[in-house]
Amino acid sequence: TVVRLLHKRGLPVRGLLRPGETPPVAGLPYVYGDVRDAGSLRPLFEDAGADRIAVIHTAGIVGIADTPDPVMHDVNVNGTSTVAALCAEYGARMVYVSSVHAIPENGALRVLTETDAFSPEAVQGWYAKSKAEATRNVLAAVRERGLDAYEYQCGKGVTVGEATARAIGQAAAQAGIALSLHAPYFVNPANPEPDSQAKTAGYVLAACRVARWMGADRVVVHTGAIQKRTRQAALATARQCFRTLRHRCDEEGYQDILLCPETMGKINQLGDLEEVLTLCTEAEGLLPCVDFGHLYARSLGALDGPEAVERMLDQMVRELGVARASQFHSHFSKIAYTPRGGEARHLTFDQPDFGPDPAPLCEALARRGWSPRVICESAGTQDVDALWMKGAYLRALGETAEG
Repeated sequence: TVVRLLHKRGLPVRGLLRPGETPPVAGLPYVYGDVRDAGSLRPLFEDAGADRIAVIHTAGIVGIADTPDPVMHDVNVNGTSTVAALCAEYGARMVYVSSVHAIPENGALRVLTETDAFSPEAVQGWYAKSKAEATRNVLAAVRERGLDAYEYQCGKGVTVGEATARAIGQAAAQAGIALSLHAPYFVNPANPEPDSQAKTAGYVLAACRVARWMGADRVVVHTGAIQKRTRQAALATARQCFRTLRHRCDEEGYQDILLCPETMGKINQLGDLEEVLTLCTEAEGLLPCVDFGHLYARSLGALDGPEAVERMLDQMVRELGVARASQFHSHFSKIAYTPRGGEARHLTFDQPDFGPDPAPLCEALARRGWSPRVICESAGTQDVDALWMKGAYLRALGETAEG
């Protein structure tokens, strides 16, 4: 069984049993419950580090009867929806085991082709109908509660072709996913050398061209290195550069693509929050990319927790006004830092040694009714941690509405 295999690999496992069932593997923690009863299932999720939970949902009733079976439908359809709702609530991954019987046969003996379009009307038999309906509901829940923003990386250069970019954009549009694009990492708006400024403009314009092919409406741009100059001198150069970049992008027909100067994680880089907000005052077509992990790292851990989050959001309002501030672009991850340099490496939400804590940001955004675009940059667990943040935001939003 799945439980035996996971246990053999040394992974922590919790099992769900119906009342009276005998545990298949002795010594493991089990919860007795019913997939149709959400209350009986909550012990599976609680006190287990919900952001690390993966629910493998195999429960179901199999039958070949010609007459409708209300219990089969209740377990296979409503029980699955109950499990999916709890996974969304707790920010857990869900692996749903459907059935080959949910795939339409079309009346011919042939090799079946998997599909993402399921309907109980397209299959024969009450078991098949229940699995088709349940599968359709799970896919609908994924689309409704899943991730809805993605940032395409051109960090090492703008090399993606037009056909690929347009295909990505079409797929994103069909799935309801908002796209942004990260310009090459090696731009340096703070470098006053004419050759460097020209290269930066070329990289940003190339990024905007790909963004247009994709249908992305935001391009994230690094703010640059200070080098051996003062911060004030570097900022003055970057301000002029971003004015020029915005003008050049407008001339090329990219008026609808926002340029997003990013807060940076290393202390010797231009790009604390005040500096990025100053850059964004140069033109309406500039919107801050606030990387809270970077700000945490360059402050050596000081910018963390509810008070720090509120101060940063208030600062954005003072500089940009509520309308622009509430739609800001953002990156988020926990980041390890060194005392002298700032950012060292990106981490996952699981590790406890470094921050920032994502919960205060999710709660503050919900409380203010803001809807920025947040891109998770965790190290290898972007999807899991992004879903955790979305779940925390939606829960806080619900509590705010109820309050």
